[in-house]
Amino acid sequence: MAELKKSKYKRLDMQAAIRRLGDNEVLYDTILHLFVNNHRSVSEEIRLELVAGNRESAIMAAHSFKGAALNVGVSELAGQADSIIRHITVAQLSAVQQLLNELDDQMKEFIELIVEANSK
Repeated sequence: MAELKKSKYKRLDMQAAIRRLGDNEVLYDTILHLFVNNHRSVSEEIRLELVAGNRESAIMAAHSFKGAALNVGVSELAGQADSIIRHITVAQLSAVQQLLNELDDQMKEFIELIVEANSK
């Protein structure tokens, strides 16, 4: 995690997230890895729910992701999830697809950062 602290990934407010956890870095590391493992394919999960006509389930998946992103200190990803929720709610599905594509890219970048930090 020391490498992650030195990271130039400016969209991660790791220190604030650790403070919210009572300065427990071990717990943060656990939550961070759970976030990556549990939400690695959130975009695909949302897409599948939309294809099946389950807008409420898609919204719930995006909402869960938003909360998890805030817990690990990645407010940019949480903001993206919030935009997805708003667009699903008003049935702007073409915009949702674009937002999901962007979320895919953002998650890929974030996961690469975590993997790189853990390999050092």
